[in-house]
Amino acid sequence: MASPKYPNGLAIVLAILIFSLSFQAFISVDSVSSSNGGSLKQRKKMLGSRPPSCINKCLSCIPCLPFPVIPPSQNQKTVLSQEETYYPVSWRCGCKNKVFHP
Repeated sequence: MASPKYPNGLAIVLAILIFSLSFQAFISVDSVSSSNGGSLKQRKKMLGSRPPSCINKCLSCIPCLPFPVIPPSQNQKTVLSQEETYYPVSWRCGCKNKVFHP
């Protein structure tokens, strides 16, 4: 028998129960993706190198700015895919016509 005070009590309890179960499922899926190495967005964020901090690396020359140094490609007669044509990038600090190692 339903209470006259709360005529929709059963509907409210069911709605809260369904909401809490769906919220719990959402949290467990997120924790699984984090434990398996994080999301794809976080992994993409870590790919590649980043410029060094060139503060106090160029002696008294200002502005001291980082720039990438790409080694010259070697002449190859075969056609390579994008994955096989990877060239490592190193960084240097530069000011005017001077180059400094970070």
